[in-house]
Amino acid sequence: MSAESPQIAPIEVRWLPRLRWAAVAALLVSIAGTKFLLRAPFPLEPLVVVVALLAALNVWLTLRLRRDHTLSERAVAVHLLADIVALTALLVWTGGAMNPFTTLYLLHVALAGILVGRRASLLLALCASAAFGALLLARPEAIHVWHSASMFDLHVRGMWVAFSLTALTLWFFVGHVLSALRARDAAIARLQLDAARGAAKPSCARCAPPRTPSLSPSPLSLARG
Repeated sequence: MSAESPQIAPIEVRWLPRLRWAAVAALLVSIAGTKFLLRAPFPLEPLVVVVALLAALNVWLTLRLRRDHTLSERAVAVHLLADIVALTALLVWTGGAMNPFTTLYLLHVALAGILVGRRASLLLALCASAAFGALLLARPEAIHVWHSASMFDLHVRGMWVAFSLTALTLWFFVGHVLSALRARDAAIARLQLDAARGAAKPSCARCAPPRTPSLSPSPLSLARG
């Protein structure tokens, strides 16, 4: 393991493809529901393209983890950045900064705090903040659209759904990862304890007192006498 490309333990990284598959499924359901049930005036084609690209990236990540089992910290950060870019692209086409699902940026920041180091997680947090600000510039008219009489009810319901989705995802992911990390730390502690016990046995053997010769006469010496 090199200092330039530190490896993240597999017990942490294996959740990233699962979480992304759940995100892809949730995005497809939300896009279909918003477009066909709520009749929201959003274009369908660019949304499907973004989700398809995200799914293709996750297929590649899943195959790589099956082969290598670990990812460098840089690779994990790149995948989280790709998720932030994909979320930004979806938000651009679905209301910009006024879309209630902007709370999902916080999910990616939390994941970065768990999966990568402090410097990389800070960079990802700044990227998420910049992406949110870019939405204000890209879709300034969305403020008036979402506060119109026809869209305000949808906006309020979306706020509740987005908050619930973010909260439940954080609970599920963070809880499982922390439990896995505790189990891994306990296993490492047991291995270290076993290694220490194994190293102590030879040293105890070397410290044992030397055997003293017997002072009693042997049967052979008595026979000669």
